[in-house]
Formats: sequence, structure tokens, C-alpha cells
Amino acid sequence: METERFVVQKCRISSQSSFIRTLWRKFLGWTGHLVHVAIPASRGESVRWNNFLDVLPHPQGLGPLFTGQWNLYAQNPDSSSHLFGTSQGAGTAILTLLGGFHPQTQSLWLTDMAHHHLAIAFIFLIAGIYAHIPPGGRLGRGHKGLYDTINNSIHFQLGLALASLGVITSLVAQHMYSLPAYAFIAQDFTTQAALYTHHQYIAGFIMTGAFAHGAIFFIRDYNPEQNEDNVLARILFLGFHTLGLYVHNDVMLAFGTPEKQILIEPIFAQWIQSAHGKTSYGFDILLSSTSGPAFNAGRSIWLPGWSWRLLVHHAIALGLHTTTLILVKGALDARGSKLMPDKKDFGYSFPCDGPGRGGTCDISAWDAFYLAVFWMLNTIGWVTFYWHWKHITLWQGNFIRLGMDVFIWTSCLGYWIYVLISWRGYWQELIETLAWAHERTPLANLIRWRDKPVALSIVQARLVGLAHFSVGYIFTYAAFLIASTSGKFG
Repeated sequence: METERFVVQKCRISSQSSFIRTLWRKFLGWTGHLVHVAIPASRGESVRWNNFLDVLPHPQGLGPLFTGQWNLYAQNPDSSSHLFGTSQGAGTAILTLLGGFHPQTQSLWLTDMAHHHLAIAFIFLIAGIYAHIPPGGRLGRGHKGLYDTINNSIHFQLGLALASLGVITSLVAQHMYSLPAYAFIAQDFTTQAALYTHHQYIAGFIMTGAFAHGAIFFIRDYNPEQNEDNVLARILFLGFHTLGLYVHNDVMLAFGTPEKQILIEPIFAQWIQSAHGKTSYGFDILLSSTSGPAFNAGRSIWLPGWSWRLLVHHAIALGLHTTTLILVKGALDARGSKLMPDKKDFGYSFPCDGPGRGGTCDISAWDAFYLAVFWMLNTIGWVTFYWHWKHITLWQGNFIRLGMDVFIWTSCLGYWIYVLISWRGYWQELIETLAWAHERTPLANLIRWRDKPVALSIVQARLVGLAHFSVGYIFTYAAFLIASTSGKFG
């Protein structure tokens, strides 16, 4: 505890500004790599240590940058007949907004990606400057004590970082196949399936870890007096009002007036997709359009292909919401609850506190994390089964099998039954019985076997069980995923 505080004070961690300053440097550095190495390589020119000072990424060098003629960097892009890795059909542009995909590689244009990362670097550069300016006025009062709380808690910083990284990792899983950045990856189905599943599992563990460290922060580092009336103390306000939007929209659909929905649309994602050739968005930010897909879909009770999509999406939504509920409850109740007001004095993990309180088993923050990881693994199992199943049919051009094959869901049910029945008591009794039997053999007496079975604590046993289940579950599915995909597509 004291060591953590010493490290924080010694390093003078300013989590917001230092993190943002790091980000803009990383994005700018990646832009430099794309412009100086990747784009020339795609045009048949290898840049190595022996020639990197001689090869200009653009014929006019830095001239357009200093003269303000930045549009010159976008002129003469690669043509649609460009043969990747050669100069055939290659242009000279380095920063473009062409949209769509390279006809040969089926991946995003490298010059588009360079432009994208340069723009993000600029945004984070400006954000890093503003991060040094603490909020004033009413906004400042809402942040009173918050910076000290963050800077004095390693677990708060780690929780925020893990939450950000977890979401980003899940987005990577989504975008590596829908907006492929690597050349020819769109034509390698086994790699696509493996990368999607790989990143989703990593994202799940990272995001559950964020809540675990958030709970530890509340137990060890949180000071209620220091955070009175600031945004951290009132964060549920935002959550309930966001939920209110969903309730409103559901009611409008139920009453047959979908045009009255308050649609908070993913405008940034729409802009990205529109930039890459999708023309169906009307960019209605707050209210739905009578010509939009929401209005037309609202005229019918069922969406197109509703049966299997409805079941699958509701199953995934159930898993996501249940996992989130367990994690949020575990973190918010980590300091105490009506049942156990002094829970924070028992630490992050503790076994049952006896019958005196009416039963306190499974209410520590660790128990919430333990349960949530099982839900997370099963939910990601549903997501990855569904994704893989759907894409195999898409890659084969066979849409009928999507609504017929129930064996995958049966497999998921089998996994869930396995979770419910495979508890530590069964295995511990089995091992203790074997140990007891071996103690009574002549061989054991010959070597004077004196070891006695010692039970693990509930906390220890759950950690062992969780680790074994997680590793076995993921490796089992990895083998199935790679074998089934490569068996069909190579």
C-alpha cells in the first residue's frame, strides 16, 4: 500500500496528459512508418538502413508541407490497376481519402491509412494540450478531488487503462475482417477467423480485469470524503439516463411510431463506412428519417431473416448484460452493502463469514470476478461460434444452413452444463480418496508416506479451477476453429 503511494508520488504520474501525449507520438510514428517504408514497399521500392536517407517518400519532399500546399500529397494516387509490390499502376500520393479497398489486395489503401493516422495524431496532440488545463467553474467543482484520486491509486489507473485497452482490442477484432488493413488478409479465411477469436478472448479478459482493479481501488484507495459530489460519486446518473433512451425507443417501436425514436447514431462509424463506399446513411444525428432503415424496419413486427438473428442476438445480449451486471455489482458493492456494511475491512477476497449475518458466501469482489469470467467466456463462445458459423456460410455462398444447424448451440449448452456441475468439491474428494487409498498400500508404507490431503481454501480453489477451465476452453475451441476453417478453405 505505502509502496504504491511512494511510486506514484515519486514518478508524479499525471495519467491523462501523459497517456494522451504518448498516443499522439505513437500515431505519428506509425504514420511515418507507413509513409517512409510501407507505401514505397507496396510500390516496389524497398527502404532499408542503407538507403532510407536517399529515398524520398514523395517526389516534392517536404516542400508542400512548408508552403501550405498539402493537397499535393493527395495527387496522383495508385490506380485501380496497381499491382501490389510493384511499380505497375503505382502513383506518388502519400496522404489520400480514396475510400474503398485496393482491387487486388482487398485491403484498405495504405495512403488512406497514413492520412487517417496522421489526423488522429493531430487530434491527440490538441487533446494533450487541453489535458493540462484543469476544468473550471461548475465543471471544475464536479472534478474536485478526482485527479488526486486517480494519481494516488495504481489500481484506478490500471483499471482505466485496461478498460480502454479492452474496448480497443474488441474493436480490433471487429475491424480486422470488416475493414482489413493488411494486404491479402481478406482472402485468408483461416487467419481472419483465428484473429477475430483471438482478439475477442483477449478483450474479454482485459475488460473483466478492469473491473477487478476497479473493485480493488474501491476497497483500498477510495476516499468518500475526497470525492463527495464529484463526477465519480454520481456516475450512475449517466448510466440510468442512457438506459432511459433505450426504454423510450422501445416504447415508440411498441406503439408503432418508430419515427419518434431518439436515435443516438454511431455517426463516426457511419462516416468511416461512407468514406469507404457505403451510401445508405442519411446522417440523421438525433431523429430518425422516414427514408432510413429504422423507419422501414419499424413497419414490420419482424426484421428480415428475423428468426435465427433474433435468437442469436438476444442470446449474445443476455450474456453481455449479465456479465456487465455481475462486474458492476461486484465493484460498486466492494466496499460494503446492506448485508455486509463492513465488507471493505475483509479485503478483495474472503470466504464465507459464517451464518451470523444470514449467510455471506460468494459476495466478495473476487467472487463477482470469478462468476463474471465464466459468463464472459461463455458469451464470447456464443459470439465466436455465431461469427464463425455465419462467415463460413458467407464464404461458401450458402445462406440456407444459417437457420438449420443447431449443433453449435447444443455444444454451447454442453459447455454451460459443464460449468454448472464441475465444482471443486467433486475433484477435491476424488483426489483425497486416491491419496487416502495410496497411503494404505505396502509401497506407501515402505517409503513412509506421511503427506496428508490438505484442502485448498475456497478462494484458492476457485482460482485454480478458473485458470484450468479458461485455458482448456480456449485451446479446445482454437483447435476446432482452425481445423474446421482450414479444412474447408485451406
